[in-house]
Amino acid sequence: MTMLRDGDARARVPVIDVHALARGTATERAGVANAIGMAAREVGFFCVSGHGIGADLLARTFALGRTFFALPAAEKQRVSSHGAYRGFTAAADLANGDVHESFDLGLELSPGEAAASDERPLVTGNRWPALPGFRETMLACFAASVGVFERMHRGVAVDLGADPEFFTPLFRRNYGMRLSWYPPVADPDAAFGASAHTDFGNLTLLAEDAPGLELYDRDGVWVPIAASPAALVCNIGDCLVRWSNGAYRSTLHRVRNPVDRARLSIGFFANADFDVEVAVLPSCTGPGNPPAYEPIAFGAYMQERFSRGYVTTPASASRSESS
Repeated sequence: MTMLRDGDARARVPVIDVHALARGTATERAGVANAIGMAAREVGFFCVSGHGIGADLLARTFALGRTFFALPAAEKQRVSSHGAYRGFTAAADLANGDVHESFDLGLELSPGEAAASDERPLVTGNRWPALPGFRETMLACFAASVGVFERMHRGVAVDLGADPEFFTPLFRRNYGMRLSWYPPVADPDAAFGASAHTDFGNLTLLAEDAPGLELYDRDGVWVPIAASPAALVCNIGDCLVRWSNGAYRSTLHRVRNPVDRARLSIGFFANADFDVEVAVLPSCTGPGNPPAYEPIAFGAYMQERFSRGYVTTPASASRSESS
């Protein structure tokens, strides 16, 4: 594990090569699991190299994302999300006044499956613009991210003392992918692309074509993060804090819009299936360390988180899930 330092001397974000989770020896896999665990406990953020999502695939995804967001507003509204987490969301439709647009997708469902889903209104079938190659490329990138999450979850499970396959059957239908377009602004302190928040799921992976992501560090300072072109940024979500009984950190973060160019990011989200019970792992409890969280179905948990709203203030960040 190496350390990536940005312009602020206080910023230390681990860079972890995870390729051994797919092809390494047991000893090498254990080493990666330990590195992930250290970063999850100390920072809540790290950068991931050796993830296996091809550079060409990411480049095509970025190119098509830029093409989509450059479409006239009326064309983008043809695939509006209408409040669900599939399709286009304009900045004017964001609850917190954040300055960005987004396009969300997930597991491809048939019309019948989407209509019968018990996950509505949060999740419906995917909505696709009439752009050649868009659907195929987005689904290929989505599938590749699922493979990364499955491998990383095995590393997390090993670090937490659970069976390596503990998370595998619990994450089948609720992975997500989001393209986010942040226009340039004259004053990046006047409004943020994404307001301060923590993520509600297990793990988030992020590819970006320009800096802008900032984390709120232990010293109470907003620190910029920048990954190398070959790396993805990963952060721990609040749900994994629950499974780890508070051992892992879910760190407050935000996005600052650039002033000289638009920024495009590709976010991948690992969320448990809606009927999965999220409960503290037995391996994360012991004498003097009882479970700090009550079990809850992930669907109910997700609904409750959305009902509280998206923005988290720095003052409440230390409370994370208990707030």
